[in-house]
Amino acid sequence: MRGTGNPAVLDGEYGFPKFYGASHWEPAKVVSGLGETWAILKAQYKPYACCRVLHSQIDCMTRIISKHGLSPESIESVTSLSMPFVANADQWSVHTQQDAQFSIPYVLSLAAHGIPVDADCQNWEIIEQPSVRQFMAKIRCGVHPDAIASRREGRGPWVARVEVVANGQHYIEETSHAKGGFAFTDDELSDKFERNACTLLPLSSVREAREMIWHLDEVTNIAQVVDHLALQ
Repeated sequence: MRGTGNPAVLDGEYGFPKFYGASHWEPAKVVSGLGETWAILKAQYKPYACCRVLHSQIDCMTRIISKHGLSPESIESVTSLSMPFVANADQWSVHTQQDAQFSIPYVLSLAAHGIPVDADCQNWEIIEQPSVRQFMAKIRCGVHPDAIASRREGRGPWVARVEVVANGQHYIEETSHAKGGFAFTDDELSDKFERNACTLLPLSSVREAREMIWHLDEVTNIAQVVDHLALQ
């Protein structure tokens, strides 16, 4: 049986082009190769459990923290410049999983605290952690001066610049790329799978399943894999 979706999602006054904020809309490109080519074969992997546009900013923040050994308490302010971004209209209002996934101040606060931006970081205990909340107030967001040109020239939405003021010093990282995508190593994929799956499953089951998945061509009964992934 062939699955179906909403046939009007690309049409109408408030269809995809409108809410995505595209500067131009070319329907022919969207439906080119429909039913013949499969985008799933080009799937990319995200290292962080948040909107992909935020990733390059997390990369910059993480590098600054790692290079200079900064603690959240030593940081006076953070300025993050990236693509225009309004998926969360109030970036400092984070009360749900959806808010967390689209908040630049929240994910940068996590990075400053050394908290992995993974599936676990969107639970209520971390979202409401006082030190995470307080640090968010130190962060200001804006648009990178090269953002529009980068998107127009096909370089992608990854351009970012993060400046951290700490101990009277200014630390700056800038990038035009985001970690992940097609460049994930096997170890990084394994680590991501383990951290995500362990939110619901025992570590022993997750590791057994992971090893079987890496050698799926040798598995004679797929039920063996499913058994390790089933909730008890």
